[in-house]
Amino acid sequence: MPDRKRLERIKTALIALLTASALALLYLAFAQQGAALLRSGPSAEPETAAYADGPLPVAVVVTNENAERFSAAYDAAAVSAVMDEAAPLLAAALSTAGRPVPAGAAAWRSALSGHSIFLDYAACVPLTALAGWLGASCELDGSARWLVLACEDGGAALYFSDGARMLRCSTGVRNSELTAHTVGFAPNGARFPFELDAPGLLTDFGVLPAETPVLETVRVKNPFRTGLDPENLLSAFGMNRFVANSYLEADGARVYIDGSCSLRIGADGLVQFLQTGASVLSVGDMTPAGVIAAARQLLTACTQPLGGQAALRFSGLTESPSGRSFAVYFDYVLDGVLLYRPDGAAAEITVTDGVITSARIQFCEYEQAGHSETPLPPAQAAAVVSVTGGTPLLVYEHDQERVSARWVAS
Repeated sequence: MPDRKRLERIKTALIALLTASALALLYLAFAQQGAALLRSGPSAEPETAAYADGPLPVAVVVTNENAERFSAAYDAAAVSAVMDEAAPLLAAALSTAGRPVPAGAAAWRSALSGHSIFLDYAACVPLTALAGWLGASCELDGSARWLVLACEDGGAALYFSDGARMLRCSTGVRNSELTAHTVGFAPNGARFPFELDAPGLLTDFGVLPAETPVLETVRVKNPFRTGLDPENLLSAFGMNRFVANSYLEADGARVYIDGSCSLRIGADGLVQFLQTGASVLSVGDMTPAGVIAAARQLLTACTQPLGGQAALRFSGLTESPSGRSFAVYFDYVLDGVLLYRPDGAAAEITVTDGVITSARIQFCEYEQAGHSETPLPPAQAAAVVSVTGGTPLLVYEHDQERVSARWVAS
């Protein structure tokens, strides 16, 4: 009996020792984690993390103090590398911008020719939304497709244009900051269309890379062709598949009706949503930035389970004269190149009086096919585009079942 009691005491002592060791290890882990937090402060995303949610420029040009140029265009990785340096500068410029004043073509061209950073977004972006994606705030009204941050006497100036007008404003960015963020880019050559010695090429926008871009060939498929579970789409649009009535149309499209909401899922990958009554999909922030964010959130919920290498990115915004309604547009982008559809944007979402009232989304899966194709050289493309006017833009054109690389006037 005494031996059994002694064994019980030994077991109890061992359990207590193991418990104490575990508590000590747990305390040490928390202490180390706390020390790390004290050293580093609150965890934070990289400065450009928010920017990843917004559209990436199709082209960026850095002109150094010697008027030598580095360009990155139609290549997501190359453009992203430049944006790692340019994004903080652009955020600071937008957040400290003074009152815009008109800028003539001569001033615009002078800014492009001097020490500067030029960005082409391929579509007009509301400046407040752009600032938000950069993690900043902005009081500038309007939109811009092209922006130039240029060194001038007294500090860097911000130029921007939507194609109809050119504006300039002072900023709080110092010239030395612009130099510090651009010194590491080795010149590789680039020209602007107005610099070509050719009559008719008078556009003040766009960029012509020194080398002809070589793009991957692209194939496309309809993700609905092999069947589709509609539950995710119905849920994204606030509809209940167990309550909704449905019927099949002659062309194979399935239509769901749930109260005042209808959802048509076409066999060709076209999804159409309409809401005529109750506020199922409400939008609390009716500013351009808020409307775009709500539309992007809806698209993310719709497209999350789909595959393919292309992603839908913001490509435009229109506002009704009353300011009560917005239409937000999105297009597919693959490796920094826009997938252009002659029949219109890949997605259009309408927001009226704080409610998403309609949506049209063309679902496609784009993938690189492992081969390459070479479009026209940039200078020749500029000459061709000048016939119809506009700015040369390299795209993947999706026409019917064919996807090909070509220059278009934009």
